[in-house]
Amino acid sequence: MPKGPKNVLCYIDYNTHSKDVLEYAHTLSKASDAELYILHTVSDIYSITGFYIPHANIGKLEDEMLQSAKDKMYSIASHVIGDTKPGNRIVKRGQAVTVIDEVVKDKKIDLLVIAYAAKKGMFGTEFVDRLLKHPPCPVLLLPV
Repeated sequence: MPKGPKNVLCYIDYNTHSKDVLEYAHTLSKASDAELYILHTVSDIYSITGFYIPHANIGKLEDEMLQSAKDKMYSIASHVIGDTKPGNRIVKRGQAVTVIDEVVKDKKIDLLVIAYAAKKGMFGTEFVDRLLKHPPCPVLLLPV
């Protein structure tokens, strides 16, 4: 019998389908007695604009965005799963594909669970194409 994953990573974008994807990943991780990690990325303002913005409050704004994302992660996780280990809720700044690669290596992830929408955008075809060119681990795409 094949071994199930020991570490599962669920990447969410805080969209309406995030709770469903997290619930599926939680059920899957419980069934295989795996550790579940939840990841969300926050875009770096400098990389979005493509140039440096010389304003002292930009750093503060990014810190507030990161804290807000962490609060939202806690809210979603506690609503869907209940209590989770703080170290299993990961919010990082950076491009999603790059951060996913880093977390997969760092946490020794065996399975990545992610939403997929057949459209352009964050979880559309372009994002999935970039992710699947060199997948860091097996990937389970859940259509939304």
